[in-house]
Amino acid sequence: MKLIEDDLLPSLHDHELSVGNEVTDADLDTDAIAVAESALFRTKMAELEASNHKLRIENIALRNRIDGLKSRQSSEMTLIAAGAIVVWFIFMMSLASRIMAS
Repeated sequence: MKLIEDDLLPSLHDHELSVGNEVTDADLDTDAIAVAESALFRTKMAELEASNHKLRIENIALRNRIDGLKSRQSSEMTLIAAGAIVVWFIFMMSLASRIMAS
């Protein structure tokens, strides 16, 4: 029988590991803070991505609206120009008929 049981005494190797890997309350607090900051960062990042997506959709909608207004304005200007040409043509025909009648 052995005088010292191996199971009862911690080995030198176990002692070296425990000395180098002591976990203090400060380490736990630092880790907890890091986890909380990481969760906060992920939350803020998700909020910013959602806001970015919403703003992009609004931007596209506004650009489409502006394009529609420009197109409408262009159509209105074309109609006004065509109307002005028709009025000018009628005026010229009226003037020509008065000249020929005299």
